[in-house]
Order: sequence, then structure tokens, then C-alpha cells
Amino acid sequence: MKKTAVLLASLALGALLRADEAPAAAPATPAAAPATTVAAPASTYTVTADFPYVSSYVFRGVKLADDCFQPSLKLAAGNAYAGIWLSQPVEASVDNEIDFYGGYTFALSSTWSLDVGGTLYYYPQMDPGAGDESTFEAYVGLTGTVHGITLSGYVYRDFTLKATTVQGSIGYSVPVNDKLSINFSGNLGYVSPDDGAEYTYYGASVQLPWKISDKATVTIGGSYANNDIDNAVDDIFWANVGFTYTF
Repeated sequence: MKKTAVLLASLALGALLRADEAPAAAPATPAAAPATTVAAPASTYTVTADFPYVSSYVFRGVKLADDCFQPSLKLAAGNAYAGIWLSQPVEASVDNEIDFYGGYTFALSSTWSLDVGGTLYYYPQMDPGAGDESTFEAYVGLTGTVHGITLSGYVYRDFTLKATTVQGSIGYSVPVNDKLSINFSGNLGYVSPDDGAEYTYYGASVQLPWKISDKATVTIGGSYANNDIDNAVDDIFWANVGFTYTF
């Protein structure tokens, strides 16, 4: 019941954001309207709702659960953004996770930007004494595009777990037609806790987003990840399917 309530609350939040902040739709303008007609100003924000299913929940090269629904809502206003992300396992005995995040992007040039923000990881079903009910992580990253290739490098610091993560990513999109593309991506990361064993992880993904309207997209894909924890090979493969709508 708690999982269902959280999901409904997140969807309600998106509806409220849409209802309370969206400007009223402007009436259609006739083709013969006089030149002095002023068009309605474009919205200064967007709300994106995402509803994916994943066959495995993998975080920084480590498998945390099987078969999860991971709905999310993101509000972007100018260069600022904030959102909520949930991971709700199908198996009732596996704990769920709720992440609250926000940040700001600073444009450095026409192709590069600096991203600064933080994430609160919340585990509402965590048993007392079994671990931290929540942790907070700050991050800073550099993102850009070079000849159609997207590049990013991020540093994360979890102040609760006292661990630092460095991750680099690369991506490239191949358009098939005006509705479908094939998106390739890869990442390499390193996790270094203040106390405990450090490890390296890497992964790759292929995603096929199909744009069914100006605002709606259906995506299917597959991913792979590995890590060197305990010097053991840990190949992980998983699939995903999802629906995204932008208001």
C-alpha cells in the first residue's frame, strides 16, 4: 500500500504543477490576422513524466533488484531543475527507493555546460538498525557535445556514506527517420569510500526512442554493466521499456 500511495502522490504532484503553473492556452490565430497580433509567450518551464519498467535495477555497476517500475517527474524552469524518482520492485519483499534531486546548469559556451546539484536517497522501508534510512549526495559535472558525440564527466560525494564517485559517459544518436533513433551510450566509473573497498564499474546501453507525438515517446532498450568488486566478474544484462510525456 505504501508503494501505491507514493506513486499516486508523485502523479498528483505532476498534475498540480501542470494545473497551477501552466499558462492558459491561447486561442487559434486566423491566417488573416493583422500584423499587430502578439503570440502568447512560450512556457518558461517543462514537466516531464517518465514511466519505465526495467528487468533489473542496476546502480553504478551493482545490481540492486529485479523487475522494477521506476516512474519519475522532473520540473525544469530555465536552467534550474528538480524532480522525484522512484524504484518500486515487483517483488513485495524487496524495499523501494525514492530519490529527490535538484540542480542548476550553467552555460559555459554554446556546446559546454556545468551542472551542479544534489540528491536525497530515501529508503522508507529500511528496518531500523539495518542501514541509513536516507543519504545525501552532492554532484558537479561538465557536459558537452563534440561533432554529435555527447560527453560528460561527474564527481559525486555522498556525505552520509562518506564515499566519492567519479564517472565519465559518452553517447551518440543515429536517426533512423523523423520519429525513431538509435541511441548508444557507455560509461566508466570509480567508487572510493573513505572506509571500505573501492571498485571500478563500466557499462553500455542501446536505446530506441520512438516519438509518437510532439510530447510523447515510447522507448525500448537493453543495457550491460560490470564491476571489479572482490576481483570477480559480474556481468549484468537487462532490458527496459517505458513511456515519456512532456507537458
